[in-house]
Amino acid sequence: MSLEIFNNFSLQINWPFAIFLWLITCSSMLLIVLTINRLLRNKRYKTSWYYSLYKLLDKLESELDTKSNQDAIAELSKLLRIIAIKQFSRSKCSTLMGYEWLEWLTEHDPNNFPWLARGKILIPNPNLNTTDTLVTNDHELTELIAAAKRWVNAR
Repeated sequence: MSLEIFNNFSLQINWPFAIFLWLITCSSMLLIVLTINRLLRNKRYKTSWYYSLYKLLDKLESELDTKSNQDAIAELSKLLRIIAIKQFSRSKCSTLMGYEWLEWLTEHDPNNFPWLARGKILIPNPNLNTTDTLVTNDHELTELIAAAKRWVNAR
């Protein structure tokens, strides 16, 4: 007698509605996974060395009006050295000085910026006294900082 009750019971499923529910469920799960992935990538970027160097270059660019050109050039040179050491090994780039350093920058810059032609202000001049200032304009420094930013972004 109990079998007759189950035989008379029929479950009717509306298939187009079920397919729609599956599509919504899968789409929602995919959206959640993509959102989590995006958040993790953003967090990883914010804690990376290239983000911190980009922020330092941005800060240097915003402080060009208040800093002396000599201080800005020294800081830019230091930041370029850090970028090179982070991307390449210390032994390849830390001992380079003068025009060899500019040649190395020109060869290894992913954006092919002409450091040898435009970066001569980065080379320390032993003939300058501490009271002398380097004759340069803010446009040259801004151009070099922008090239360094592009290098960091190209990583």
